[in-house]
Amino acid sequence: MATKQTAKEKAAAAAAAKAANKAEKQAKVSSAATKAEKIATAGDLATTAYQASLTAPKKTDAEQAALSSVAQATGAAIMTGGALPTAAYTGVPQQTSTTAIWNGSAWVEPVKQGSTTGRAALEAILRQAGIPADMLATSINFLEQLDASGVDESKFMEIFMDTPSFTTKDGKTIESPFYKKYTSMTAGLMNPQTNMPYTGKESFAYRLGIENLVDSYGISKEYKTDDVIKRLAKSGVSVDKFQQRIETANLAATAADPARVKALIAMGYIKEPSQLKDFYLNPDIGQRQLEENQRIGAFATEAIRAKDMGVRFDAERIKQVAANYGNVDPGTAEVEANKLYQTVGARLGQTITTTGIYDRTGKTTEEMATPIQTELENEILTGMPSQRRRRVNESNIRAFEAQSGTQITQGGLASLTGSKTISGQI
Repeated sequence: MATKQTAKEKAAAAAAAKAANKAEKQAKVSSAATKAEKIATAGDLATTAYQASLTAPKKTDAEQAALSSVAQATGAAIMTGGALPTAAYTGVPQQTSTTAIWNGSAWVEPVKQGSTTGRAALEAILRQAGIPADMLATSINFLEQLDASGVDESKFMEIFMDTPSFTTKDGKTIESPFYKKYTSMTAGLMNPQTNMPYTGKESFAYRLGIENLVDSYGISKEYKTDDVIKRLAKSGVSVDKFQQRIETANLAATAADPARVKALIAMGYIKEPSQLKDFYLNPDIGQRQLEENQRIGAFATEAIRAKDMGVRFDAERIKQVAANYGNVDPGTAEVEANKLYQTVGARLGQTITTTGIYDRTGKTTEEMATPIQTELENEILTGMPSQRRRRVNESNIRAFEAQSGTQITQGGLASLTGSKTISGQI
């Protein structure tokens, strides 16, 4: 069942119809008018409508329909000459024709190569895309040759950005300067943000993003080179992740924790303290691998801190221990690593001593230390005491019973000479 129109809706519909009718009448100029005049009239109407849309509040559906009808009646698109930024239309004069392109200071016509005006139009297209000034000359030349070969203007930027080379109508192969500098950096690689192959525009944004970060944070210009940018892209390091790496590297270098530096050297991640930043900025290390290395580094650091408590450092064993914590973030890994090695250090000496007393293996402290440390680490990882610790505890209980004249039961300590129970458990 049709919904009854409100007075407001009727008024909006009437406004739309009126605007469409007016546009049709204005577009139908007298038979004496030239074709150029028709184009200019249509262009003025479309441009005026578009400019008005920039400052006007959000339109209702009816008002939008009226604006669209103007474009339909005149045969002109509301926004012509390519995807110009909205801000570029604010305060500019009326469009001179439906094909004119705003180059920042005037409307220019895209005409065939060899024309100064034509080159200005191509330059406008390139500047809109953000192409650097030092690439404009070679880029304009490339687009002119596309034009001379009869390529539709709407395909210019697609070929320019996503194609390594183009064969002109006279059989000459020309190389895209854009593809060589930007798109080739990520050719065949997946964009980690879209999980799709990089497009030319995305490659351009990626390189500019990395270069801007290098300049902003003042890190080595080496990170702006073709080689490093290509390696970063290959490792799946996004611009955002690269920024995180820079900030983490700067923080680590500022703090310069001696234990962390020793740990990273011991694990083989760096060779000397001056390479601390390189650990985080290494372009050949993907984000997952870096985070894994950070987790391992956290456990290695805490093992070194606990050295004074008797904890032994074993690089391979540290990797195994860290692996038990899965993909926790590096910050959590530091907390867990500290808890583990402080607990191991607190128990290690006593367990070695009691093992020597009760087991009487004849082994030295150093010989017993590593296997006992491994058992203590496993206790924390699994939450279950080792057989050795259970055996040593039982020996301690028997020794206590013999010396004190008391018996340890499940409920506590019971005197052998009386029925009184001493509360507590061991």
